[in-house]
Amino acid sequence: LAQELFWRAQKIPAMILRCAARSAARVRVGALAAPARSFSELKYHMDGSVLSEVHISERAKRVISLDTASQKESVKARCQAAIKRFGYTESDTGSSASQIAILTVRIENLRQHVLSNPRDKHNKRSLLLLVNKRRKHMKYLRRTNYDKYNDVMTGLGLT
Repeated sequence: LAQELFWRAQKIPAMILRCAARSAARVRVGALAAPARSFSELKYHMDGSVLSEVHISERAKRVISLDTASQKESVKARCQAAIKRFGYTESDTGSSASQIAILTVRIENLRQHVLSNPRDKHNKRSLLLLVNKRRKHMKYLRRTNYDKYNDVMTGLGLT
């Protein structure tokens, strides 16, 4: 299934160009010239820069959007967005604020799983470990940088 989705995704730029040519819309061809090495790379690339520059139908946007992504890719994208929002730089994954944001995304994902699978004791334990790790990071951030702590708590909707 993943291979089939990958090959379909490789054909999407050609489909976009054909649809755009049919509707006589102007499309910047240079943005679609570089081929993707994987399905997730193509989707993130098109989701960020190319979709905003190319005029395509809503149907094509739905196919490429994160709503149709796997759970792993969705969590990865949400973690990257949280890092951009709370990190000091875009690649900052080590600061306490970034760690709290990443852990919150992972906790929310596991919480949904545990609620739908109440007999899954292993993931329930993993959820408790993540909550305790986030609590320790929050305690450290509160002690060292209270302003950033308040920003993170209000931004994530905690407390």
